[in-house]
Amino acid sequence: MSTVESAPTDVARLPALAVVDNTNPDNMFQVLTLMSGYFDLLGVVVTGRAASSSREAELDDISLEESEFRTILNAVRMRNFMDEAVPEHGIPVFAGTPAPRTIVPHRVHVDELDFGDLYGDQLESIRMARLGDVRALGALGLAGNIETARSYLEGDQADSFVMVVGGPMTDVRTLLQSDVINDKTSEIHTQFGMCGFGEQKLMEFGETPRGKRQFNVACDPDAARDVLMNFPRAVHLYPSDVTRVNAIGFADADELSRFLPDTPGARRMVQIYDFAFREMIQPRGPHEKIWIHDVAPAIGALDLAAHHRQPTGRDVEFIRGPYTERAVHVRHVPHQPHERDHFGEIWLSFIEDNTEVPQTGGRFVADSVDPSLYKQAIYDLVA
Repeated sequence: MSTVESAPTDVARLPALAVVDNTNPDNMFQVLTLMSGYFDLLGVVVTGRAASSSREAELDDISLEESEFRTILNAVRMRNFMDEAVPEHGIPVFAGTPAPRTIVPHRVHVDELDFGDLYGDQLESIRMARLGDVRALGALGLAGNIETARSYLEGDQADSFVMVVGGPMTDVRTLLQSDVINDKTSEIHTQFGMCGFGEQKLMEFGETPRGKRQFNVACDPDAARDVLMNFPRAVHLYPSDVTRVNAIGFADADELSRFLPDTPGARRMVQIYDFAFREMIQPRGPHEKIWIHDVAPAIGALDLAAHHRQPTGRDVEFIRGPYTERAVHVRHVPHQPHERDHFGEIWLSFIEDNTEVPQTGGRFVADSVDPSLYKQAIYDLVA
């Protein structure tokens, strides 16, 4: 039985805010699942990536102008996708803030313009827009920037919501600096970290092996540390290696198409993954697959709400939907300049004594996934 199928039928839709980057299709897929009838999606904040004006530039060669352009571009791409998947959805999309750094060589990032998913003269308007110009963002169909998102969420849209994160914590930290939004955020579910539990190694690009350094953490280690160490309620981590297991991978877009239901959103996702597989995934090596792993936080958040299960001081390990989770202490998130070689790591220790698990504000990490339940949950959320 799937995560969704086991949910009580009388459970109200779960209010959620999506905070995602948009440099790979997984986060589009995550937003698609959050647009299902199981969630009340309040909005989408698209966090930007640190970009350079040259694909051959060094990692630290970051162009603020190019990063801002890519942030607005990807927010518009997200809005276009949502319009195609669920016309007249009415969900606001905000252009967030570019993350300050990257650990992925600029040459590895596919040019988002190659997806060909802009309309008419959108590109010209995007090039002229700036994150501080809310009117220009509005002309592109966006609801505004991160400050607009903050004002919107401080309003009366919802008394409480979960934050579903697929990307750096840059905009999450900014939003949580608002006492109102912090109080409204009941928990955070995030595709975050690399703990060494799974079968797959992350891309090494022929350079120094990355070990447990994960992209979302490394792009803004200061924000990662702030959120993980200071957010007063529960944070659930779904590490990349746990959700990149072979049994939940798809060999190519054709196999994905045969698996997914025939809906407008699913058909559009297959088109996007077809391009991404050829241009982004397959070139990494013969063992690469389509792993839809950024959907993990949405699945986890829904299961927890459907069963009214919040881990308490009695649980150090538990099965929740497709995952096995363990309670942990977050000991440290390297973020200082002298810790540069460790940016992207989260230093955890498992809690063995159930009396050490906080009644509120716990930190939990998924250390395994049931592939059949995970894939069924994906299907149900898209159907």
